[in-house]
Amino acid sequence: MTVVDYSGFLINLGRERAQKEGLQTVFVQRDARDTGLPDQRYRFIIIMANSFGYFIDEKEDEKILCETFRLLLPGGSLLLDLPSKDYVLKTLSPQSWHEANEEIVVCRQRTTENDTIFGREMVISKTRGLIRDENYCARLYSPKKIRESLSSAGFSSITIQRDFVSHKETGDYGCMTNRMIVTAKRLDPSQRGTPE
Repeated sequence: MTVVDYSGFLINLGRERAQKEGLQTVFVQRDARDTGLPDQRYRFIIIMANSFGYFIDEKEDEKILCETFRLLLPGGSLLLDLPSKDYVLKTLSPQSWHEANEEIVVCRQRTTENDTIFGREMVISKTRGLIRDENYCARLYSPKKIRESLSSAGFSSITIQRDFVSHKETGDYGCMTNRMIVTAKRLDPSQRGTPE
């Protein structure tokens, strides 16, 4: 297994946890648009937890899909975990906060423009004060739009599961509350022309 992330902090955290568990996972700090990893090496690629759609320019998202297609072996599969656009637009609160635990409070401010959420997230310690204050954007994909983007990158056999919820407790999980799980395949050349 290979884990790719842009964040050095998360890569180091992953390495530490994998080492404690005795896992032989490879961690690489790279940009998902151009990983530098070898062609057609992976049978499965998973992009989870809002790790897709963070660029203001939609063409940058398309580069990630093309890079994913390049990395997959023929017959390989991609799983994308995306926010549910309809749910987010219907329920998104401009401001929210929740207690992550007894010590940490997470405050969020959000606005939407077209298909993009612009947000500010502040993580505050009750004893130490402000820990993190970051701005981000997240593009929301409809099932039709993500299907078109995947097809354009070369994928086929696309399936979409809407309204996936993994949280047992209610609360404001932001874009993580209601998910759209998308799968797609890089067909083996021998399968071309067969019905999906």
